[in-house]
Amino acid sequence: MEQIKFLIDTPVFIDFSRGNKCVVNWFKGFMDEPEKLVTSSLVVTEFFCGIPSEKIDKWKPFFEPFKILTPGYDEALKAAEIYRDYREKGITLGIIDILNGVLAKENGYIVATSNSEHFPYVETYDPRSHSLKRA
Repeated sequence: MEQIKFLIDTPVFIDFSRGNKCVVNWFKGFMDEPEKLVTSSLVVTEFFCGIPSEKIDKWKPFFEPFKILTPGYDEALKAAEIYRDYREKGITLGIIDILNGVLAKENGYIVATSNSEHFPYVETYDPRSHSLKRA
């Protein structure tokens, strides 16, 4: 059976930081398998841009165990292609979301997010509702 792995999007970390029980319990389910969870440098940036300055030091250690993926040239080109394809359909997607989706897809991860509509081109999972959405 294929091992399911997740790239965690910013809203999931926000939910966790706010004590959302479903999300906290979802994270606890990976205590013995932390290698199944990764995030990206983009998500880390978004998270730390959004929290109060006095909480930054508290949250830095939380992210240290995660494998952090970073987009490179190939991912940037693929993201631009996806952006143009959806723009031609009249849909504007966020560049950061597209890059996260590309990182997930290229590395065999499902995007864990509560904003599945931001990722119509990749498989997503919402830890709040335990729902899987196929691309």
